[in-house]
Amino acid sequence: MSIRVSEPFPSVSARSSMTCTESGSMIIRPGMGAVCEERLRNSLPDGLRYVLVFDDDSLPDGWDSFMKVNVSSQQEVIFYYALLGDSCQLVVSPRYARQRGRKLEPLYGLNRAALRLQLETCDSDTLAGLLARIPLDLEGAISSSLAVYDDDLPAGHLDPKLVHKKDPRNVLLSLPWIEGRMAYFNLLDSTGEFRFDHDSDHLQGMLVLEAMRQAGIAVTHLTGRLPESGTMALRRYCTDFVSYIEKNAPVIIRAYSSYAHAEGVDDQESYAVCQVFQWGKLCAQARLNAVVFSDIEKYVDKRIRTERVLSRGRRQYLAKLDGIKSQGGEENG
Repeated sequence: MSIRVSEPFPSVSARSSMTCTESGSMIIRPGMGAVCEERLRNSLPDGLRYVLVFDDDSLPDGWDSFMKVNVSSQQEVIFYYALLGDSCQLVVSPRYARQRGRKLEPLYGLNRAALRLQLETCDSDTLAGLLARIPLDLEGAISSSLAVYDDDLPAGHLDPKLVHKKDPRNVLLSLPWIEGRMAYFNLLDSTGEFRFDHDSDHLQGMLVLEAMRQAGIAVTHLTGRLPESGTMALRRYCTDFVSYIEKNAPVIIRAYSSYAHAEGVDDQESYAVCQVFQWGKLCAQARLNAVVFSDIEKYVDKRIRTERVLSRGRRQYLAKLDGIKSQGGEENG
């Protein structure tokens, strides 16, 4: 599901869009402009899974076999194009095309670089909201190595280095299936790191939290190209639990990272959004913000500086305690 966007066609114009609006639905692709539906129906992109539809529009006949994602603005269309690449396209009904076709022209000339830059402006909360609208791609999951049926077995553990673990038994993620900017994993519910006080009839929350933390790290390596020598410092972890997650049935985690490795950049702010699905239903979602270090040595240098600041704070704290203690002794005397 890589983003494949051509440069704008010189023939794209208001006149070409009006020709489409007179004849029927429009399909809008970045770099190609408005393409009349009848010209494209027999040559849809491989891997097309999703159709984008404006909230105040309706999906034209013949598109029911694709997963529908509602959008409220052109900006959201751009974000979804950047996220989903060739697996999505905007479909506009004849009515909408006649009324607003000209207003959609800013979407025609977008290229790969423009999409990437636009996505970089999206914060973690906004991105989480966008991802929550994307149905789980079950067709793609079935053809992948992921366990999707109750009697399926996950395809082995992820490399411990990709979740910053030493012992493979502490890895809670399967081998990944990667589509575009997102990585998918099965959640493995066995680890030696946790000892729970009692048995539970569902997956424990702490286990799910750790699995999403690991997914945030893994997707940063896999799609953001963070080197194995890199690491990160977690700064924010916000979670929403939507539903219980049952035992003995496959669980799929979908993860996205905003990180993109750049040579010469020692550290940068980044975030990951992780979603947990069971039986195709969203059960939990997390937003994780972190400082990503391209090399462990950069992290060590940062820790040395912060330890100095913390040590100074500790000395000031102890001095204050001593002052309070000595003042109390004088009063008692």
